[in-house]
This record gives sequence, structure tokens and C-alpha cells, in this order.
Amino acid sequence: IIYSTAFGVSANVLYNFSTSTMHTPINLCYAENNIVYGIASLGGNNGVGGVFSYNTTTEVLTEIAHFDSSTTGRTSVNGNIGFGKAVKLGGYLYVITQTGSTNNEGAILAIDVVNSSPIIVYPFGGGIVNTGLQTFVSATDGYVYEFTDRSLRKIDSTTNTSSLVATTTTINTGAEFGQPIIEFNGKLYWTIRAIPPNGANYKIYEYDLATGLTVDLVSVSGQISLDLFEWNNNLYILTLGGVFLVNVAGQSVSSYISFSNVIRGQGAIDGDMLYYRDISSDTYYVIDMSAQNVISKSLNFI
Repeated sequence: IIYSTAFGVSANVLYNFSTSTMHTPINLCYAENNIVYGIASLGGNNGVGGVFSYNTTTEVLTEIAHFDSSTTGRTSVNGNIGFGKAVKLGGYLYVITQTGSTNNEGAILAIDVVNSSPIIVYPFGGGIVNTGLQTFVSATDGYVYEFTDRSLRKIDSTTNTSSLVATTTTINTGAEFGQPIIEFNGKLYWTIRAIPPNGANYKIYEYDLATGLTVDLVSVSGQISLDLFEWNNNLYILTLGGVFLVNVAGQSVSSYISFSNVIRGQGAIDGDMLYYRDISSDTYYVIDMSAQNVISKSLNFI
């Protein structure tokens, strides 16, 4: 289903998916002008899902692009695949498929939201691990950037071609994930993380849009990173253990708000409020960043 919610009050079902259309959605990855875009993992013309839009005003769902395992690749309903934020630039929505396509390791796709013809921007392979996470940012220099595993790529939306602009090092032998990218004061920031049993730690990287310089900004042990966001002209990171302030100049992080909830995925900052979900209790939480309070919210369907 697609639903809207007033946390602690109600949750209204907006749309019920059917097996006769694209279905089993993985996430809603982009929104603009009362339209939300999402990724389906099953159904559609080829049975492997695709990209859809839902108009919250007209309450109409439209199938925009259909995945095909051998060409565009497809997503999966398992693990973290498909989570994250996509971007839209020049009429194209940029998304990632996790398997299939040219090298059977998925691809970066440009989805024309009008004529529904997916364009393969970059097929993964050659040792680049495709996490399937939507790790994009539309930067002020006019390009789209995407990070997966240890490669930061720049995408030209006028030609839908990409180039490698930076690489990062591994932090251990454990599983690593490309995390959401954020632009802050003319620089891009993103994290790579490792998960147990190989350790809980992460690194924050910085890429200067003007100079092209990449900096290994800070390494942190004992934490698993989930999301970066800007608030009150500062950079913050959301982890399994709380919210931390990133000191860019000092190349360090410090605790801002601590909690013990089990989070998966990213939060969403809106004004002074940060929203996230505890998957162990299926409870939603709202953090008042200004007051540094954590408030639990129920989700009651009506």
C-alpha cells in the first residue's frame, strides 16, 4: 500500500497495489509537485517491476518504466535493496537496479518520466559492488553524483553518460554500503559503513565540487551510519546509536542526541523535526533537533 500519516493520530491508505499491475513496492524514492515516485520489485510488463508515480491529488498511479532483467536489470525484495533517495534532473529520474543488465550486476538508469524508455547510464561490474541503494545527489554544479561501494561517479544529464571522479578505500572485510550523499557548502559528503560480525564502523568522505579533491574526513568505530543531513547550517549523521554532529573543519564527530532504537533506512528532516522508524518495535519516532527530545509516535490505520 501507499499511505499518508499524521503520526500518533491516523494513517490513511491512499493506494492498494494489485498483482495485475506493478506491485511489491520497495520504496518511494523521490517526490515533487504532489507526485511521489517509487520502485516496484514485481509485476509490470516483464514481471520484474519498474518505476511508478503516484499523484496524491488525483490519486492515480502511473507505471512509468518497466524493468527487464537482461537489459535494465531489476531490483530485489531482499535485504536493503532499493532503499534510499533518487534524484530527478533534466526530465530524468535516476535509479539503480541491483541485478541483471549487461554484466548481471545491475545498472544506473535514467528514467524519462514522460516516455517511459529507460536509458542505461552505467552497467555495474568489473569488481564494483552494486549495493542497490539509491545513493544520488543533484549538485549545484549541474551534475548528478552517485556513490556505490568505493566509486563516486558523475552523471551528465544532457548525455546520460557517467565518469569516475573519486574512489575510496575499504574499511575492513565486512559488508559495505554506499550511503546517501549530501551537498553542504559546495562539497559532497557521504559515508561507507561496515556491519557486524566484522565490526561496526564507518568513514565520512568529502568531495570538493570546485577542486575535485577527495578527503578521507573522519573514521568512527563502534557505530553504524544510516544517514547524513543538514540542520541549522551544520552537518549531522544519524546512526544506530543516535544523532552526531559532524565537525567538518575539525574532522571529528560528537554526540548530539543518544537513543537505543533499532533504525533501518534513512530519516527525514522537516524543519526542526527528524523522523525515523524503529523496526524492532515498529514504532515511529520524532526527534526535536532544537529541544533534543525523542518522541515516540504510534501509527494507527483508519
